Amino acid sequence: MARTPAEIIEDYRSEYLDIIGFYVTVDGYDEKLEYSETMDPMPEKIHLVLPEYCTYNLVLRYRVKKRPIKNLSYYQAVKKAGIPIKTRKMDFGDVEPNAPGEYHTAVFVPDTLPGGMFTRGTHPATTTFSEEDGKTIFAFNWFIEIAKKDVKPSVKLD
Repeated sequence: MARTPAEIIEDYRSEYLDIIGFYVTVDGYDEKLEYSETMDPMPEKIHLVLPEYCTYNLVLRYRVKKRPIKNLSYYQAVKKAGIPIKTRKMDFGDVEPNAPGEYHTAVFVPDTLPGGMFTRGTHPATTTFSEEDGKTIFAFNWFIEIAKKDVKPSVKLD
């Protein structure tokens, strides 16, 4: 049974943090890959298709709720058969709650995907946000499809 956009958006919200949206740009391609609360149609899960060996940039928009978060950190792991093939970590530092309608923006340094027969395919990924004591305050799952070099980047609407 298909879920409503409001139900899907709840997957990206927690007690302390909401993911408002993000976009990915891929070197050599003009079009941004974007996920936001206002997408139409709204995909059931985040599923990015990116060419192997591409260099990409990630910009994340998020809202902090309730209380300040000390030393907020982001960790992403992409796995194949349970083995990490790509990880990424970024520290955001101390962040304050947002006023209504406002959000924080995190701009990541460019990164390059691995490639080759072993890494091609659709892989589960997990993004985890933690605070200073290492306590996880929010995590969500998504998918990345690493395709051959000549495939155009896209957001798959699963």
